[in-house]
Amino acid sequence: MIGSTVALLLMLAALQVEPPRAKAEEIHVFGDRLVLFLRYEVEAGPATTLRARFDSDGSGKLGADERQALADAVLRLATEDLRVEWDERPLAAAPILKAATGLDRRLASGDEMVLYWQLDFELPDWVPGARHELRFSDRAAGGRAPFGCRVRLAPGVESETAEPVTSFEFSGAQGSFRMGLLFQAAHDREGAREPRP
Repeated sequence: MIGSTVALLLMLAALQVEPPRAKAEEIHVFGDRLVLFLRYEVEAGPATTLRARFDSDGSGKLGADERQALADAVLRLATEDLRVEWDERPLAAAPILKAATGLDRRLASGDEMVLYWQLDFELPDWVPGARHELRFSDRAAGGRAPFGCRVRLAPGVESETAEPVTSFEFSGAQGSFRMGLLFQAAHDREGAREPRP
């Protein structure tokens, strides 16, 4: 429990940028999977409209089921343009809502909403010592550029730039990158399951 709490705090800290952005992403590359952390902000006006739309019982405040339905709808909005490919093959994600603020506010509060997800992508077979390519593309939240994506590599995974952390900044509404990756032999990756803080 403590370990998962610490990991969540590290993830939230990693996605805080100055000035705050409507959308921020960070990808951790392991030997068997990619983990993408996504921060998505809904401005006060649209957030108020969304809360009202999902208040199905008219109570003026969202219950647990209504908050979950709203979070699911925002996730679809946040990821509708997200594409992650491995050697030109699309990867499917298993999303987990890790934290959220603003969903439980009263409808008339006028507060924004900020949601954090973890999206796990399983990697297909890879060849030790061979080059693989990670492709990423996404769109800013509501066209509110800039936004960015940071990539962290676990021990045993190397990029063509030999940097363990690479940041991509997108000044427009659409952003994409390609990154060549090299995995060491399996026995060299023993225990390399978590990225460096």
